[in-house]
Amino acid sequence: MMTTQKRMGYIYIYIETEDANVTLDLNGHNVTNHFKNPIGIFAARGITLSMKGGTFEVINTAKTTSHFDVEQLGRVKSRVNTKPIQFTFGENITSSTKDLDLKYAISKYSDFYLGMNGGFKALQNDGTYNFYTSASDAINNSKDNTAILINDYTGDDSFSASSGVKGIVDLNGKTFTTLSTALNFLYSNVDMTIQNGKIQAFNDNPSKDNLNVGFIGDSDQEVSNIKLALKDVDIESNYYRGFDLHGTDKDLHLTLDHSTLTMTREDSYGIYMPAQESSVTLKNNSTIKAGTGIAVKGGTLNVENSHVLSHGQEFVPSTGAQSGFDETGDAIYVDGSYKFPISVNVKNSEVKSEHAKAMRDLFVAEDSKDTTIVAESGKFSSDVMKYVPDDKAALKVDSNYIIGTAQEVQKEVANANESVEILQGINSIQVPGGVKVENKTEDKVTVNGTEVGKGETITTPAPSTGGGGSTVKLNPVYRAYNPNNGEHLYTLDEKEYKHVASVGWDAEGVAFMAEEEKNGQALYRIYNPNSGLHHYTLDEKEKNTLVSLGWHDEKVAWYTSKKPQSAPVYRVYNPNDGNHHYTMSKQEKDALVTLGWQFEGIAFRTAPIEK
Repeated sequence: MMTTQKRMGYIYIYIETEDANVTLDLNGHNVTNHFKNPIGIFAARGITLSMKGGTFEVINTAKTTSHFDVEQLGRVKSRVNTKPIQFTFGENITSSTKDLDLKYAISKYSDFYLGMNGGFKALQNDGTYNFYTSASDAINNSKDNTAILINDYTGDDSFSASSGVKGIVDLNGKTFTTLSTALNFLYSNVDMTIQNGKIQAFNDNPSKDNLNVGFIGDSDQEVSNIKLALKDVDIESNYYRGFDLHGTDKDLHLTLDHSTLTMTREDSYGIYMPAQESSVTLKNNSTIKAGTGIAVKGGTLNVENSHVLSHGQEFVPSTGAQSGFDETGDAIYVDGSYKFPISVNVKNSEVKSEHAKAMRDLFVAEDSKDTTIVAESGKFSSDVMKYVPDDKAALKVDSNYIIGTAQEVQKEVANANESVEILQGINSIQVPGGVKVENKTEDKVTVNGTEVGKGETITTPAPSTGGGGSTVKLNPVYRAYNPNNGEHLYTLDEKEYKHVASVGWDAEGVAFMAEEEKNGQALYRIYNPNSGLHHYTLDEKEKNTLVSLGWHDEKVAWYTSKKPQSAPVYRVYNPNDGNHHYTMSKQEKDALVTLGWQFEGIAFRTAPIEK
């Protein structure tokens, strides 16, 4: 049975028979509908079709063009979700809008769908694409389980998936804008990846209680085994709430891979994770920025090569929240009041809070064996020493705490402006001029060739003023080590330093300080193409002799200090491979001599150290 009506200016077709084949021939006529529904439920449509599977074609056999002058082109829906309608929109038809709602309906993709609000295409077995208005429909009916967003979208839709769905939503460089929960995954056994685009969640009146950027789990029933990965996705929102992993569910997992979540409100949070046996992973230069960055009451948080930034005001609760958590303004906040197992590990990442703590834990029992919090390496805006392993080095450079291997933290010292505190795991270090250095370890530390005892403070000389009051600028000379041939490269060129580090050399930080040309003595660098070694000398005649023997002249490397009171740089020679080594460290020089290197005296001088 078929019912066809013209309702308030639009075409309404209702088919009771299953698998019917229906063709609507406009025959050159136009469809106009400007009806304004008084209660605002429906837009002014051109077509409404309700069937139980089958096919539906809209064609125009006339020579004149048919036109839809409407707010919404139409809605095509199968009342049996296992029997999608095969929908075709023919040629010689135009429309004032491309807003088309397909529910359990399939249409061959064509350029007609470009310029619509959203819409997805899905690859078919024959190499063509079908068009869908729903990402989940596209995934379920695609050859490769991938839905590709065709156009930017603005509306109130969400990304979601029914139980058992595994697939990919490719945003295709487009922007998906919604005033609802953008990512809403409520069913078990889902494995979804959203990639390659932008998501914006903005609402003029966002609810503080029930509107999230993303929600994983279900508050009404227990679910498990939900995996959501964001890859190359930038999310921005003015909501209060970012992502929630529901607390009574288990085995929930969220991964950000080279993705960002920016919450614009000061009283917002980025991620809340109370769920047991669940995890949040940030990797590959991902960023969370929110009032409170990440709050952990259960599960595992791994932050690697990423950034967690908070900009909310500091609040320190006196008791643990019985439900939810208190927004402390911290970048990473651990609340142990649920007594769930918790593991937090931060590696090679930036963790920064503008007004509160980089990392904080409250209400965690002192003897708890189920809570592990580790700041393995990275840059932190506040004291995290209670979380630093004993085998890691730690410095405070100006206001930031730098954690990692001795080699890793040395790199950050080159950026010091005012102060360096040596906290742990450092034996020797090079520091720029004009910086106050305090040794807070239990052992002596060599700073720019000078021993600094436990509790002692020195200041490396600030750039001095020469005659006439002009400033003498000191520039860092970097040292890199080639593990293949044992050579150390010294360079004033930071780009060269970073380049060799990127191809396998070990970056060892600042070795010396270079003078300006007008105040210094030229140090020449020459290169032996046969051995691959460099040589450094103040003697221009020595340089010219080696160049005549086939060495490459690499000109002036930098300018050294002319002052006899400046710190000496020692030169030692390895008779086995012809390698020369230059160091300010008397201990390093003596150690190499005991191994058979030959001491060749003071090669040149560099900026002095003042105690």
